[in-house]
Amino acid sequence: MKYSLLAIFCFFSLFSKAFAQSVKKTPKYTYSVGANMFTGFVVKHDRYMGHISQGITTGAEVLINKNTYGNQVWESVFKYPDVGFAFSYFNYGNDMLGESFAGTFYMDFILKRTRKFEALLKIGTGIGFHTKPYDRETNNQNIGVGGPVTNDMQLRLGLNYKLTERWKITGALTLSHFSVAALTQPNKGINIVSANLGCTYRLNSITPEYLPVDENYTWDKRLKYNINFSYGLKKIPPIGGPYFSVYVLTFYVNKQVSKISIINAGLDGFSNNALKEEMRQGDLDPNTLDHKRVGLIAGHELKMNNISLLTQLGFYIYRPYKTDKIVYQRIALKFYFGKNVYLHYGFITHFAKADHSEWGIGITI
Repeated sequence: MKYSLLAIFCFFSLFSKAFAQSVKKTPKYTYSVGANMFTGFVVKHDRYMGHISQGITTGAEVLINKNTYGNQVWESVFKYPDVGFAFSYFNYGNDMLGESFAGTFYMDFILKRTRKFEALLKIGTGIGFHTKPYDRETNNQNIGVGGPVTNDMQLRLGLNYKLTERWKITGALTLSHFSVAALTQPNKGINIVSANLGCTYRLNSITPEYLPVDENYTWDKRLKYNINFSYGLKKIPPIGGPYFSVYVLTFYVNKQVSKISIINAGLDGFSNNALKEEMRQGDLDPNTLDHKRVGLIAGHELKMNNISLLTQLGFYIYRPYKTDKIVYQRIALKFYFGKNVYLHYGFITHFAKADHSEWGIGITI
């Protein structure tokens, strides 16, 4: 833990020097740096996870925030959230899990703001790095993560208290999740519940006024048509097997219904080669039983300037090989380049069971 304290000290020293000479004109955005320490435990979310759920998890986090004031419409609609990046360290207190590091892009949604207090909900995603993943020879007890690199997701409910105009202390409860969405095996995932205590310091001495929602803001109300092609990789048991490709072609129609909300409906077409291998392992003939699937989807897109959060609920209308639930979910980020082209990164899950991740590109007409 002494190394965590040293990292926090260096982090504050670096940014304090960099911003010692504050610009006196009023900025459009301000920036804050912060750090916190946490303690918690690994959740036993599966009956086979008991042996790696032992021990106390401790760690630390350093972060930098961009504080918004309504310069974009979505900022004022969401009550001026903070957008930031955090670097976190986890020590699980047992030899099977070792240590983890995470880089997380996040957004702090302010649920309630008063003169002294801020209640916030943090949602973040990024990449995790693990020092002791599963290894057939040296660490075959770690069924949580099957490789050194995973996805990282974070959900936090916190409370800020303003000590001064520039200093805040923060207390929070956090759920951190590491998994690879069946990219490697085993992949039970690691869930950590922790209590956090820390502080933040605003680097700018002058802050702008919060801008109200632009009531005259208009959006394109026409129907738009989207074609998206995605590719993914998936592993299935036994452990150590090859990767199988997953291809997804998606067509859906959407319509923007508010400053930040877009509704959509359409079709997914899946060609999942991992299902073909499952049929072969189960002594079924993949040439006579089709591994392809078609799903009917409907969902919502939360638009934040050039980035959107896409959530969809799907229902298989063609599924000859019935190995999992008939209902599935998609959670994805869309990164727009102009108005008509976007990159797509997300997950397909069957409720709590991740099926595969998707990397794709799409066009909007």
